[in-house]
Amino acid sequence: MQNLLEDCGIELTSVVSDFLGVSGRRMLEALITGERDQMALAELAAGRLRTWRDILV
Repeated sequence: MQNLLEDCGIELTSVVSDFLGVSGRRMLEALITGERDQMALAELAAGRLRTWRDILV
């Protein structure tokens, strides 16, 4: 799945270490529904990743 995302130009693993964790799943669901705004996707970060929101964009 990671290779498929990268083939599509989605570098989610450069942002989250576990792209199937809470933050990764939230971001994947948003991407599936058509969300493309980086700020909106960064707001979906959970836990420790939430402190990195400004850097995610």
